[in-house]
Amino acid sequence: MVELDDDTQKALLLFNRRAEAAEAEAAAARRLNKAVKAKDAAAADLKAAQDSGGGAIWNTTSYIFTLIIRINKITFGIFSSKPF
Repeated sequence: MVELDDDTQKALLLFNRRAEAAEAEAAAARRLNKAVKAKDAAAADLKAAQDSGGGAIWNTTSYIFTLIIRINKITFGIFSSKPF
């Protein structure tokens, strides 16, 4: 094992902490982008349902609520193996 002086060890620890923080930030950004895309898709579905008639609105509204639940799970890091 290589012997490190205190300053080098502290610098390496600081570097590792910053790298972990950057990785966590990138993961959060990916989850947010995924949630935004799901929201946009839900909005487009709602618009299409509103244009097509009343029965489709109920189905789309139900779908949107399901997407909102999924967005919250993605945003807060709670993942489910079950598809919605």
